[in-house]
Amino acid sequence: MTVERSRVREIADGLMKSGCCFLWALRPDKEADHVSEMLPIGFLEECKGRWVIAPWFRQAEALKHPTVGGFLSHCGWNAVMESASAGVPMLGFPLVADQVSNCRFMVKEWKFGLGLKNTKDGNRIISAEEIESKVKMLMEGEGVRVRRAAERFWDVAEEEVSKGGRLQLIWKCW
Repeated sequence: MTVERSRVREIADGLMKSGCCFLWALRPDKEADHVSEMLPIGFLEECKGRWVIAPWFRQAEALKHPTVGGFLSHCGWNAVMESASAGVPMLGFPLVADQVSNCRFMVKEWKFGLGLKNTKDGNRIISAEEIESKVKMLMEGEGVRVRRAAERFWDVAEEEVSKGGRLQLIWKCW
C-alpha cells in the first residue's frame, strides 16, 4: 500500500519527537530513488542510533521480538492478528475498507490498541503531534493496559481455535 508523502512526513516527525526507537517498513515511492527523499530534512541524523528503516521485513517475527513495545499500523486484518498473537499493543491509523472496522474493534471491543485521530481539517492526515503523543502514551502509560488486553485476546483466540476453528473465534470476539 502506498502512503502519501505528507503522511510519511507526519509519521516521521511524530516518531522523531517521541524519542522512541523504531523499526519502520518503508519503500521509496514512484518519485524517489531512496526513502531519505521522502523524509523530513534532518530526520535520519536526528534519530541516529534509534531507527531501522527497511523496505520489507518479516512482520510476524519482528512483532515477537521482546524489545518491541508497540506497533503502528493501518490495521489490515493480518497486522491486527499478528500484533495480537505477539501480545503487542497497536496504534491504528486505518486508511481504507476493512481497516476502519478492524481498528474500531481493536480499540473499542478488544481494547489492545489506541486509535490515531485525523486532523480536524478533513484531509485525513494524522498530525505529528498526535503520533508523538500516542507513541509516548503506548510506550509509557497505556502500554501496560493494552499489552495485557492483547495477551488476553490471544489467549481467548488460541482456546477458541483449539475448540474448532476460526468461525468460532471471530463470532465470539465480535
